[in-house]
Amino acid sequence: MNQPQILESSSVASSRHGIARDVFAVIYFGFALITMLVYPVAGFAMDHGRFDWFFTGAVFGPARITFLQAIMDVDQLLANFVTIVLFCLVSAFFFVNYGPSRVEIKDPENIASGKKTVWIFGLGSIAIFGTAVIISYANVVNVHPEFAGQGLLLVFSNFYPENFSVHALYYAFLFSGFPGIFYMIASGNLGARQLHWTSDRSRKNPGIFFMVIAVVIMEIVVLASPFVWWDMINAGTAIRETIFSLFDVLFVTGLVLLVERKLEDPIKNQEKIPRETIPRYWIHELAWAIPVIAVLGIVGYLLASQSLTVQLSVAYYLSRAWNFGFSVFFTMFLYYLGNAIKNSIHVKETT
Repeated sequence: MNQPQILESSSVASSRHGIARDVFAVIYFGFALITMLVYPVAGFAMDHGRFDWFFTGAVFGPARITFLQAIMDVDQLLANFVTIVLFCLVSAFFFVNYGPSRVEIKDPENIASGKKTVWIFGLGSIAIFGTAVIISYANVVNVHPEFAGQGLLLVFSNFYPENFSVHALYYAFLFSGFPGIFYMIASGNLGARQLHWTSDRSRKNPGIFFMVIAVVIMEIVVLASPFVWWDMINAGTAIRETIFSLFDVLFVTGLVLLVERKLEDPIKNQEKIPRETIPRYWIHELAWAIPVIAVLGIVGYLLASQSLTVQLSVAYYLSRAWNFGFSVFFTMFLYYLGNAIKNSIHVKETT
């Protein structure tokens, strides 16, 4: 007698949550898009005393580089490739581990669409990276003459002593849960999504594998880069990258939330979900929120005590265009790949 009422109330909750998720998606996506336009235009105006929608003058920066030089600065992607890959892996961990359940993914239309999209974002990631390497070797735009013809060298041998130290606070943000807490707040764990939290199936979630890879890479970076405590505490580079990567986080999170709204809601076909699975998601959300707030507090203290000096130059922001493009494509590739693996695990378990 109670079963229909339980299903009906779950459907209503799922519908309300779907609306809330869409609202979060629009807020994240919209804020990121607006900021990407407003920040460089406003920054240019503050530096030059006038607006220039086409950046025909010199862009703010010590080298006074032009807009073309900034936007074609592929060396930013190549020199920070390891850090960007870590960002993608940690972000994909949250999207896959706390994302769509196997019940949602196993819909035939979702499976077919997912396999096609894996190839699209995979090839897109390769294309962005390959183009950056070619431009670097060809030295089309002479931004960093000292790096000319060293594209792949920047990618695979960029473990100079300060590499870990100057990014230490950024890595703390990354592994504290910074790229995923926004998604956890918006996505929730209602309806069919609770199913992959039951029993021990969540241990086989491929999202965890992404985090393991990220941790291994992080250990290699630490071992290859000796600690320089002064740089760790006084490096504004980490804070600058964190602030700018916030736009990346919101953009990718909004994109994933918009993608997930197309998943078919299978709640009408599912069985009653154990009540004890509900608070587990809240516990995980709180467990990730605490270290995020802690790191924010440390950074806030360092900024308030003027131990950190952060230069948010427009030139650096524009030069991150390649970083942003690769981050979006590679993160979405991992997201679709993880869901495809998750579905294959489900198929093997049921056969």
